[in-house]
Amino acid sequence: MAEYRINSQNDTIEKVLLAFKELMIGEGIAARCNIETISAENSSTIVIKTKDEKKEIKPEDLFWFGYFIGRDFEDCPICTERRQLAIDKLNTIVKKRKNNNTDEQNLK
Repeated sequence: MAEYRINSQNDTIEKVLLAFKELMIGEGIAARCNIETISAENSSTIVIKTKDEKKEIKPEDLFWFGYFIGRDFEDCPICTERRQLAIDKLNTIVKKRKNNNTDEQNLK
């Protein structure tokens, strides 16, 4: 039985636990493992143990699981700013297209 531990602040541990339910790769890991949480006041530990003693979690599965948590569950100020810039750019494009369509209809 392979055992893995994730120790972090409680808010991060909550996001990881949510990711076991929300992310497909998290659901896969949860289906193949027993997951236990050891809670403390400021930080907690998630203990992940494979159900099959002969199996281990592939390192790339843990890597991608962490990647998707960081991408989808963390509120990164830079990511939030970039996301907002992309949304603003799309909104500008949509407005220009609407204005062009309105101008074409007025010419008819």
